[in-house]
Amino acid sequence: METRVAYKLLTLRKDKTIGPLFINRKQIIPVGEWLDAEDHPTKGYAHRCGWHSCGDICAPHLKMYGRIWCRCSIPDDSVILSVQHHKVLHGICLKKSG
Repeated sequence: METRVAYKLLTLRKDKTIGPLFINRKQIIPVGEWLDAEDHPTKGYAHRCGWHSCGDICAPHLKMYGRIWCRCSIPDDSVILSVQHHKVLHGICLKKSG
């Protein structure tokens, strides 16, 4: 499978596990494993399915305290649903295929 590099901002917890910032925030993200994109509609948030990542380490609208950037590999044929956020942040929303 062909892949490309993306970056994801995650929460770094006191127990050294990592997880999503806002949606499905109790999830523990395993390092070194492929994960399928999921859909977790959450009250109070706009519905955006799948994983959200960036082409660059840049999210000036978010605070960095308690967070860590993770370098990820994503399939090169991922469905890109959204390409630009906040003019400097290039977002990639991955939708589970099939």
